[in-house]
Amino acid sequence: MTWRKDSRPPIVDGVAKEAYKRNRGIDPLELYDPIELESWFMVNTIKGVHEWTTEMSEDFWMRGCIVERFLYVYALYMIAGEARQIKKEWCIRAVKDAVGWLERAM
Repeated sequence: MTWRKDSRPPIVDGVAKEAYKRNRGIDPLELYDPIELESWFMVNTIKGVHEWTTEMSEDFWMRGCIVERFLYVYALYMIAGEARQIKKEWCIRAVKDAVGWLERAM
């Protein structure tokens, strides 16, 4: 079972195109995130990831495949770290939740 693709922020769709590839080359340019770093700082991107985290529950998380879980954790990483939202209450909660879900999923 997979997650609804319309619930994730649009920026994650760009990452998903790369993440879902079954084959890729070994050239360094084929191994990077095609999303510009500045895109993660945009207000709409932060808002979209914030909204995505409020929709996420442990049951929903456990239904996701490994790629979907990666996309969620990667989006959190980019927003918490690169976009410097880690001190926001919603972000702290989302990171703690994701860590707990990852632990229980193993």
